Amino acid sequence: MNVLRTLANLVSDTIARERQMSRMRVASVAGWTSAVLVMAGAAQVPVTTNWQRIRYPPVTIPGTAREHLTFLVSSGGHKTGPREEPSHLRLDVMWVARDGVPRPDVISGAQAVVVKLHTADGKVVTRSSSPDWVGVGNGGWTTWSLISTFPWSRNALDEAWFEVRAAGQAWWIELPYGFARNPNAAEVLDQGRDVPRFPATMQPLGADDILVPWLAVEYEIGRIHNGALLSVSFSNPFDARTSVVSYREPPRQVGPDTSRQNLDTPRVAVGLEAAGRTLTSRDLARRLSDDRHTRTDDFTFDRTAGLLTGRAFGTVTVSIDGQRYGVRVPSSLFAYIHGRTDPENKQWMAESR
Repeated sequence: MNVLRTLANLVSDTIARERQMSRMRVASVAGWTSAVLVMAGAAQVPVTTNWQRIRYPPVTIPGTAREHLTFLVSSGGHKTGPREEPSHLRLDVMWVARDGVPRPDVISGAQAVVVKLHTADGKVVTRSSSPDWVGVGNGGWTTWSLISTFPWSRNALDEAWFEVRAAGQAWWIELPYGFARNPNAAEVLDQGRDVPRFPATMQPLGADDILVPWLAVEYEIGRIHNGALLSVSFSNPFDARTSVVSYREPPRQVGPDTSRQNLDTPRVAVGLEAAGRTLTSRDLARRLSDDRHTRTDDFTFDRTAGLLTGRAFGTVTVSIDGQRYGVRVPSSLFAYIHGRTDPENKQWMAESR
C-alpha cells in the first residue's frame, strides 16, 4: 500500500506538471538547479545543468483504432534530503481515457508491457517499475501511467534507447547522447565519436520495429529577475532550435490582471557558446497563449557543421533585457546531424521521416 501511495504521488506530480504544461503551451516550470557559474564579461551567469523531461510523439496501440500510448522521459531525484527519492532516469508509459473506460486488454497489467534500457557500452537494463498502472483522474478523464526507473549509466556521452514492447509491437525510444548519464556528474568530452549510432544490442532491428524520435528536451531555469518563470526547450532534427518560455502567474486577488505579457517587451535573445566560438541565433517567431500569461520565443542557430570535433558540451545563454541565464547542454542538442541516429532509416515513425 505504501508503494502504491508513493507511486500515486509520483504520477500525481507528473500530471500536475502536465496540466500546467497545457496551460503554458510549451514547457512547465516546477523547480531548477543552478549548478555552476560562468563568466560573461564582468558578470557571473548562473548555469542550469539538470534537464527535466524529454518529449515524444504518441504511438498507436496495435489492434485499436484510436488508442495511443505516450512516452515521457524524465530526470529525477536531484534534491537532497532523507525523504527524497534517489537520483534516477525515468520512463513513463501513459494512456489517457474517460473515467471508467477500461484499459485495452493488450496493455492491461504491468507484465503486458516490457521496458528495457540499451546503452552504447553494450548493457541492457530491465526496468524497476510500478507493480501496476497508476491512474490519476481529473475533469472526467484519467491518465494511467506505468512508471519505470533506471540508475544512471556511465558518465559518458553515450547514446541510449528504451525498448518498449506491448501488444506484439516493439518501440525504440531514442535518447540523445549524453542523457543517460547523471547531469550532475563532471563533464567528459569524447573526441573519438561524432554522430550517434545504434547500440550493438539493438541489431538487427525487427522488421516491424518502430523507431520513435525525441521531439524536445526541456530545462527549467525557474523564477527570474522580473518575476516570471523561465524554461527552455531544445530540438535538433538536423539544425538546432530553441524555444524560450516565460510564464507569469495570474494575480490571486481581485483587480487588474497585471501578469499579461506582450510580444514587444522584454527583449529576448539567445546565444550558443561551444568549442571557443559564439553562435548567434535568429528569431523565428513569438507567440502568446490565449490568456497572455505565457510568451514563447522561437530561435534557430546558424548551422554548426565543422564547429565541433567529436562530442562535447556547450552553453546556451538566454538574455532577457540584458539579464543572462545559461543552460549547459550536450552537443547532441545543437551539433549538426547529431540529434538523430541514422535519419534516413525507414523504420522511423512515418511522421518523423
